[in-house]
Amino acid sequence: MFDEQGSPGFAGTVERKEKKPTKAASSPEPAVVSSALPAHGFPLAMARKSDMFVIRALHGGRRYRRQLMDLGLRPGTRVSVMRSGGKGPLLISAGETRIGIGRGMAEMIEVVPVAELSGQGDG
Repeated sequence: MFDEQGSPGFAGTVERKEKKPTKAASSPEPAVVSSALPAHGFPLAMARKSDMFVIRALHGGRRYRRQLMDLGLRPGTRVSVMRSGGKGPLLISAGETRIGIGRGMAEMIEVVPVAELSGQGDG
Protein backbone atom coordinates (compact mmCIF):
# COMPACT_ATOMS: atom_id res chain seq x y z
CA MET A 1 0.00 0.00 0.00
CA PHE A 2 2.93 2.39 0.69
CA ASP A 3 5.79 3.06 -1.75
CA GLU A 4 9.51 3.08 -0.91
CA GLN A 5 9.42 6.66 0.48
CA GLY A 6 6.50 5.83 2.75
CA SER A 7 3.90 7.72 0.70
CA PRO A 8 0.49 6.13 0.33
CA GLY A 9 -1.09 5.59 -3.09
CA PHE A 10 1.30 5.73 -6.03
CA ALA A 11 5.03 6.04 -6.59
CA GLY A 12 4.92 8.46 -9.59
CA THR A 13 5.02 12.23 -9.68
CA VAL A 14 2.26 14.48 -10.91
CA GLU A 15 3.08 17.38 -13.21
CA ARG A 16 0.65 20.25 -13.38
CA LYS A 17 0.41 22.37 -16.46
CA GLU A 18 -0.06 26.10 -16.08
CA LYS A 19 -3.31 27.42 -17.48
CA LYS A 20 -2.86 29.93 -20.26
CA PRO A 21 -5.18 32.94 -20.17
CA THR A 22 -8.02 32.65 -22.63
CA LYS A 23 -8.54 35.21 -25.36
CA ALA A 24 -11.86 36.30 -23.83
CA ALA A 25 -10.19 37.03 -20.50
CA SER A 26 -7.60 39.30 -22.08
CA SER A 27 -9.97 41.65 -23.96
CA PRO A 28 -13.72 42.03 -24.46
CA GLU A 29 -15.29 41.16 -27.79
CA PRO A 30 -15.76 44.17 -30.07
CA ALA A 31 -19.32 45.16 -30.87
CA VAL A 32 -20.79 44.74 -34.33
CA VAL A 33 -21.46 48.35 -35.37
CA SER A 34 -22.95 50.01 -38.43
CA SER A 35 -20.60 52.88 -39.32
CA ALA A 36 -23.29 54.59 -41.42
CA LEU A 37 -25.27 55.53 -38.30
CA PRO A 38 -24.65 58.28 -35.71
CA ALA A 39 -21.97 57.67 -33.09
CA HIS A 40 -24.48 57.53 -30.24
CA GLY A 41 -27.52 55.46 -29.40
CA PHE A 42 -29.27 53.84 -26.46
CA PRO A 43 -30.36 50.33 -25.42
CA LEU A 44 -33.46 48.90 -27.09
CA ALA A 45 -34.76 48.12 -23.59
CA MET A 46 -35.22 51.89 -23.08
CA ALA A 47 -37.09 52.42 -26.36
CA ARG A 48 -40.65 53.69 -26.33
CA LYS A 49 -43.49 51.60 -27.67
CA SER A 50 -44.54 52.21 -31.32
CA ASP A 51 -41.49 54.34 -32.27
CA MET A 52 -39.29 53.12 -35.15
CA PHE A 53 -35.57 52.53 -34.54
CA VAL A 54 -32.53 51.35 -36.47
CA ILE A 55 -30.10 48.94 -34.82
CA ARG A 56 -26.75 50.72 -34.51
CA ALA A 57 -24.70 48.05 -32.69
CA LEU A 58 -24.87 44.62 -31.09
CA HIS A 59 -22.87 44.36 -27.88
CA GLY A 60 -21.90 41.23 -25.97
CA GLY A 61 -20.07 38.05 -26.80
CA ARG A 62 -19.69 36.36 -30.16
CA ARG A 63 -22.27 33.65 -29.41
CA TYR A 64 -24.84 36.21 -28.26
CA ARG A 65 -24.31 38.40 -31.34
CA ARG A 66 -24.60 35.37 -33.63
CA GLN A 67 -27.89 34.44 -31.96
CA LEU A 68 -29.29 37.93 -32.61
CA MET A 69 -28.09 37.93 -36.21
CA ASP A 70 -29.68 34.51 -36.76
CA LEU A 71 -32.97 36.10 -35.65
CA GLY A 72 -32.49 38.79 -38.32
CA LEU A 73 -31.40 41.51 -35.89
CA ARG A 74 -28.34 43.10 -37.49
CA PRO A 75 -26.90 46.63 -37.52
CA GLY A 76 -28.97 48.67 -39.97
CA THR A 77 -32.19 46.68 -39.35
CA ARG A 78 -35.32 48.74 -38.59
CA VAL A 79 -37.21 47.61 -35.49
CA SER A 80 -40.09 48.84 -33.38
CA VAL A 81 -41.21 47.90 -29.89
CA MET A 82 -44.71 46.44 -29.95
CA ARG A 83 -44.99 45.60 -26.25
CA SER A 84 -42.90 46.52 -23.24
CA GLY A 85 -44.36 46.11 -19.79
CA GLY A 86 -41.58 47.98 -18.00
CA LYS A 87 -40.23 44.69 -16.65
CA GLY A 88 -39.88 41.37 -18.38
CA PRO A 89 -39.61 40.57 -22.08
CA LEU A 90 -40.19 42.88 -25.04
CA LEU A 91 -42.11 42.06 -28.19
CA ILE A 92 -40.39 43.71 -31.13
CA SER A 93 -41.12 43.91 -34.83
CA ALA A 94 -38.43 43.64 -37.51
CA GLY A 95 -40.10 43.81 -40.91
CA GLU A 96 -42.87 41.20 -40.98
CA THR A 97 -41.28 39.25 -38.13
CA ARG A 98 -42.32 39.49 -34.47
CA ILE A 99 -39.67 38.52 -31.93
CA GLY A 100 -39.93 38.18 -28.16
CA ILE A 101 -36.64 38.95 -26.39
CA GLY A 102 -35.67 39.25 -22.77
CA ARG A 103 -34.88 42.63 -21.27
CA GLY A 104 -31.24 41.60 -20.73
CA MET A 105 -30.90 40.85 -24.43
CA ALA A 106 -32.57 44.15 -25.30
CA GLU A 107 -29.99 45.97 -23.15
CA MET A 108 -27.25 44.71 -25.50
CA ILE A 109 -28.91 46.08 -28.67
CA GLU A 110 -28.00 49.72 -29.31
CA VAL A 111 -30.56 51.63 -31.39
CA VAL A 112 -31.03 55.08 -32.94
CA PRO A 113 -34.47 56.61 -33.59
CA VAL A 114 -35.41 56.76 -37.28
CA ALA A 115 -36.62 60.35 -36.74
CA GLU A 116 -33.04 61.29 -35.78
CA LEU A 117 -31.73 59.78 -39.03
CA SER A 118 -34.15 61.71 -41.22
CA GLY A 119 -32.90 64.98 -39.68
CA GLN A 120 -29.27 64.30 -40.73
CA GLY A 121 -29.60 65.37 -44.35
CA ASP A 122 -28.26 63.32 -47.24
CA GLY A 123 -26.23 65.88 -49.14
